[in-house]
Amino acid sequence: MSGYGGVDDESLTAMIYVDNQVALCRLLIPSGESLQYCTECGDKIPEGRRLALLGVSKCIPCQEIKDTKRPKIKVVTYIL
Repeated sequence: MSGYGGVDDESLTAMIYVDNQVALCRLLIPSGESLQYCTECGDKIPEGRRLALLGVSKCIPCQEIKDTKRPKIKVVTYIL
């Protein structure tokens, strides 16, 4: 016995990691009814944007500013 765990432990760890990453991604997806006016600048959000995405609360220019300030999520891919 090496004390480092077996193949089953590694599979369980990988499964937990993937489940956590999926849960994080789901939290980042907007949902609910889209707003008609931007919460940042107060401009009207175009109807096409409101219909295309659920839970929109910012106009395109304000969302772009927010996206450039947000830290990038590092995606790690493992081949098992």
